[in-house]
Amino acid sequence: MYSDSRMMNSAWDDYLPAEYRDRSTIPVSFERFEEPGAQAVKYLGYDGSMQCCFYRHQFTMTRAVMDEDESFGEEETYFEEVRAWRLRSGMWLCRTVTGGPAGDCKRRLSRPVYEIVPERPR
Repeated sequence: MYSDSRMMNSAWDDYLPAEYRDRSTIPVSFERFEEPGAQAVKYLGYDGSMQCCFYRHQFTMTRAVMDEDESFGEEETYFEEVRAWRLRSGMWLCRTVTGGPAGDCKRRLSRPVYEIVPERPR
């Protein structure tokens, strides 16, 4: 289990629209999975019955580039973040933000996409 619940307790409801706060399930514990080489992280939040009620993943894809000094570096080519909250109805409110295409990742999607889905994202 993720040990720093203070961070997640303050962040799990970031971007959760106010009209859904009373309809969502509050997590009491969290797991964190990280793949540094892939620049990816996933969080799962669980309610008191250890049922998943919060989901978040984000990852960044990069490509090697050479600058004018002929030094190699990396440049973002695609970014994705998905957050989802289980509603008391059993449905999930899902928020997706993406960035890209190649060379244009600094422009994140200015309007996140929210949708109600029947199952938690994977």
